[in-house]
Amino acid sequence: MREYGRHDMLSVSFEGRGRVFRELMNRASRFPVSVLSSTLLSRCSGGYVPAVVRRGEIQPAGLLNVGFVSLQRIDGSKAKIACVLRESEVTDLISPYALPFCEFDARNRCLKALKAVASLPETAGGFVGIAGSAAMEVVTGLPYTNDESDLDVIIRDRDMKGISEAYMNLMQIGQQYGVSIDIEVQLKNGYGIKASELFIGSYTLLGKSLFDVQLLERTAVVNLLQN
Repeated sequence: MREYGRHDMLSVSFEGRGRVFRELMNRASRFPVSVLSSTLLSRCSGGYVPAVVRRGEIQPAGLLNVGFVSLQRIDGSKAKIACVLRESEVTDLISPYALPFCEFDARNRCLKALKAVASLPETAGGFVGIAGSAAMEVVTGLPYTNDESDLDVIIRDRDMKGISEAYMNLMQIGQQYGVSIDIEVQLKNGYGIKASELFIGSYTLLGKSLFDVQLLERTAVVNLLQN
């Protein structure tokens, strides 16, 4: 069975999309039909809107917690449509660490900053990935970002020194383009922590995994980053 991580993006078969759409309609989803149909069933230049692996309760084998993010806004925010996929409905996995190398139009400050991130040596080494709205835009070609969008970045397989260097490089890019860059460090135990918290000296750090959120002791986190 394939392993999935938070922020992984999944291509989903049309049959799977149709099943999710019908189930949401049958249980009277709070989302308008127009939002569900445009997000789940409408083609875009990148094919279809992908599902994103999300945190949720532990599912039986063969089932995955995912979410679809609508381009349309409800009450000022993009609709996040949580559902469960069958693994058999997944046709491909798109890694966040492949996205900086994809073709995209740097049409605003967020995406210009992403172009700069793509040129970093840490990114070239496969240690830096992209999540959030920028990832959605790169994959779909739809205008998920604007000049006010944050850029969500993930760092993996780096020790404390490497994380510190990448953090400084990313902060400089954010300052240069006037973009807030939110950086998550992925740990080997499956949890992700905010890089900004890693450098403030607190005794515990908030860790997020596929199934829960926990406070992790700093010493345990540092040990994970040294091994």
